[in-house]
Amino acid sequence: MNIKQIQEFQKELEPVFTGVLGGTSDEQIMAQLLKVQEELGEVTQSVLGELGKQVNGKTFSDAGSEMADVILATFALAERMDIDLEDKLVAKMKIIKERFKS
Repeated sequence: MNIKQIQEFQKELEPVFTGVLGGTSDEQIMAQLLKVQEELGEVTQSVLGELGKQVNGKTFSDAGSEMADVILATFALAERMDIDLEDKLVAKMKIIKERFKS
């Protein structure tokens, strides 16, 4: 799987999400942003469960599934905001590589 496939997956599902989210474009963006935050919270719960900091039965395996949700929700948010995450990731990786170049 590659980034373009994730972007195409999100484009296919956008009409479904639009129907579920309803509201104006700005409201849909805000709803999608909250979804990203919700999924990140579920990653946190899974990590805390595995580390014994929270009694919730969650594990690192659960965290992996939730991380996938974070990525998909982030790509959906980017799609709503007309952001090409592949371009942004490539640019950011170049910046990080230069920053830590020896």
